[in-house]
Amino acid sequence: MEGKRDAYHLAMRYLRKDGGTAWGLLGAAAVRGPNGEARFIIRMVEDITERKQAEDTLLRSRDFYRSLLNELPNPIRLTDTNGNCDYFNRAWLDFTGLQQEQELGVGWTQGLHPEDAERVLTLIHDSLLKRGPFVAEYRLRRAAGEYRWLIEFGSPYNGMDGRFAGYISSCYDIHERKALEDALHAISMTDDLTGLLNRRGFSTLAEQQIKIANRTKRGLLLVYTDLDGLKLINDTQGHREGDRVLTETAALLREVFRESDIIGRLGGDEFAVLMMEDAGEFDGTMVLDRLHAAVRSRNARAAGRSLLSMSIGVQPYDPEQPCSLEKLIAQADVLMYEEKKVKKRV
Repeated sequence: MEGKRDAYHLAMRYLRKDGGTAWGLLGAAAVRGPNGEARFIIRMVEDITERKQAEDTLLRSRDFYRSLLNELPNPIRLTDTNGNCDYFNRAWLDFTGLQQEQELGVGWTQGLHPEDAERVLTLIHDSLLKRGPFVAEYRLRRAAGEYRWLIEFGSPYNGMDGRFAGYISSCYDIHERKALEDALHAISMTDDLTGLLNRRGFSTLAEQQIKIANRTKRGLLLVYTDLDGLKLINDTQGHREGDRVLTETAALLREVFRESDIIGRLGGDEFAVLMMEDAGEFDGTMVLDRLHAAVRSRNARAAGRSLLSMSIGVQPYDPEQPCSLEKLIAQADVLMYEEKKVKKRV
């Protein structure tokens, strides 16, 4: 009446003559004159009893299904239409050791492993925009503090009105499976005899390092070496002696080069090392001299064993003129054979 509001709505309960209760939606609106004064107010009540009963049924059914979810043994979370979590079952809370209110909204993301968080959240966000299902593997922090691998299956679901209501995500612990996968991956990238990277492992890591070099504009150095006379050792002293020479070569390379350098046996008597340029200057001549000195030192202690001889090619990589790993190896291979030819002439 004072002009503070022209209209309002209010849901309220009314007592019937028979003692029952009915829900009504009250609508009130002021009718004003030319000068803005309130002449009278129109009040209208709409019976919304059935609607409220349906809402109560929906709430009860939601609580019923959530109670079922709470009994399932695997972690489950629900999100609303904006992607914010509004429910976690008991298995999830037992896994993380946190309370429901700590996980709600985006609180649960604090438990994601830092290396997985951006990838997982981007996947979930993109799926939400498309309202499509997703599958994500990530590490989640347990109550004891360690991270374990989970696989999460997220599926959109609709409410009783048929409209999109959010996501239900069911998770399963796959930590042991991931550990087995990592072990098999390591085996597939490692040379059985020397313990160095095999050709596949060397190529995988070296190509990653080349990408880093291109981005950071830091040079690389590829050392490509071939053992001289290994076939003769195998033919005259047996393959056991040849294998011993190969394992000693691997040990020598580990001693000469840094832990950060990528060292691999590419096959047979071929070895390769990829070095990332550090803060100081480094050049191929220095690396070549150091490696030859290590070979001479080893042979001085050979005591009747087969002498070790290497032909070596050292090829720098310039990120300002990028090339493929295959081309870099081919260039170093040419330099290696030039040294091998010199040895034969001598």
